[in-house]
Amino acid sequence: MSTKVVFDSNIYLSAVAAPGAYSRSWLQAARRPGRTFDVYISMPLIDEVKEKLLNKFRLPVELADEFISEIFDTTNLVKPTEDISVLQRDPDDNKVLECALAAGALIVISADKDLLQLRGFRDIVVYHPNNLKYLFPQDFTRAI
Repeated sequence: MSTKVVFDSNIYLSAVAAPGAYSRSWLQAARRPGRTFDVYISMPLIDEVKEKLLNKFRLPVELADEFISEIFDTTNLVKPTEDISVLQRDPDDNKVLECALAAGALIVISADKDLLQLRGFRDIVVYHPNNLKYLFPQDFTRAI
């Protein structure tokens, strides 16, 4: 049985900003048969990624749509049913926790300082992306 994981939007954006980096490799590993984890996402997270691709990274719409399509091919879409307001400094960070709750995920992967300081919420543990290779060592060798 695969572990349910939610990637924060910063993981997807890192995959675009540095195509040779581990973030891209982990997205590729999430598609491989025999992986030990499944990635979940929600439309609010998709919308955030797309908005940043277009406005912050200034990607052409076609390239942004292509990457969003890749995300849809790699992840399982869930619809959050609970509004969370645990993180006050940047309320958008709550979307990650809402997605994880909807997915029944045990793990959130994020480089966001506020989420990392939270460490966990209910049964969800927040890890930095550098920890993926320790959490899923089988997939790490495949991701390189």
